[in-house]
Amino acid sequence: MDIRIIIEPEYQNSFWCTETMKGLSNQAYLRKIRLVEMREEDLTLQGGELNGEIVVVIGTSINWINRIVFSIQEKGCLCLLVTGDQNPDAPNRTNILLLDYQSSMYTLLSHLKETAGDENIALFGVNPSSYADSVKKKCFPWEKDIYYNLGSIADCTNRIWERIRDYSAVICVNDTAAIYLLRFLLDRNVQVPENLRLISFGDSFLSRLMSPSITSVEQDFRVLGEEAVQVCSFLKKNPMLTINAFIKCPLRIRDSTRIEGLAPVADRQRPVFPEINFYEDEAVATIQALNRLLVESDSLDIRILEYLLRGETQEKTTEYLNLSLSSLRYRIRKLRAYFPQTSKNAMFGIIRRYLPAEALSQAEAIKLAEEQSIVR
Repeated sequence: MDIRIIIEPEYQNSFWCTETMKGLSNQAYLRKIRLVEMREEDLTLQGGELNGEIVVVIGTSINWINRIVFSIQEKGCLCLLVTGDQNPDAPNRTNILLLDYQSSMYTLLSHLKETAGDENIALFGVNPSSYADSVKKKCFPWEKDIYYNLGSIADCTNRIWERIRDYSAVICVNDTAAIYLLRFLLDRNVQVPENLRLISFGDSFLSRLMSPSITSVEQDFRVLGEEAVQVCSFLKKNPMLTINAFIKCPLRIRDSTRIEGLAPVADRQRPVFPEINFYEDEAVATIQALNRLLVESDSLDIRILEYLLRGETQEKTTEYLNLSLSSLRYRIRKLRAYFPQTSKNAMFGIIRRYLPAEALSQAEAIKLAEEQSIVR
């Protein structure tokens, strides 16, 4: 069995897309299924050859997904859409696998409203092109308190800053927006959660290391990819069925709120917006790169960063870690690759800006525990 995959080009290297593909690849390997990546133009070039094939569509932009889904179904293929929200304009026979953002939004709102008594809540960082964000927006009952990211997280932050005293809590649509807003607020002496509660979607490695750590909905994109393979296998045997499947996203309570609850909220309609690529924003790309560095580094990489950030020379660091100078420099080059247009000192500046002083020690401890569990 083959599974064909089309990924939205603008998001191919994003963390969520990379994790989804890891889940797909791992599960496909276990089931001896071949994954075949395609481009949009391949749909035209291959014509009738695709009839009856299963095509997984991974993307988030409304206009792109609409176009791809229609094109796939015109070729007689089964389509599995792996994204945030069901497309109301897509053909009826679209199979959909979603992270359950709707239930998660209800949980967040109740977490803030019923337990903490927050009535003045903002929704921050909404990308109008994103399916996932459209779900969060539809579940949010106060239109005037929605802040759209129209291509610049800094501009979005400046807009909410003008009204920040109106709110007791802010829901951020993703951890990147939450981390940027948290740093902005702390720089201006707004204390979280004392002055303002902050809650988010993502549960990224970096969000757990912030001070305060960020209460966040866990989004396990690797599980999303694994489940996509299972759904494809089911559809292969049952091609006449249409599937809408949801993966639960648990809420992880941390220092930025420390409350919990659950209650439904009214639905809202989604307006039409232009295409916005969230990841083109420099501030967003920086935070995403830092999170990837932390996720993909091992405990030794983290320890090297700790020494260098303290101002130790490379020679001293090799002595402390019992490394050769060439090994150390190789690892530093790997770390710098996450910030390819940035000097070493500028990279250190980014880490200092977004990570509290003790965060690297916490990251090292987490990495060591992970490595020891693998060895066992």
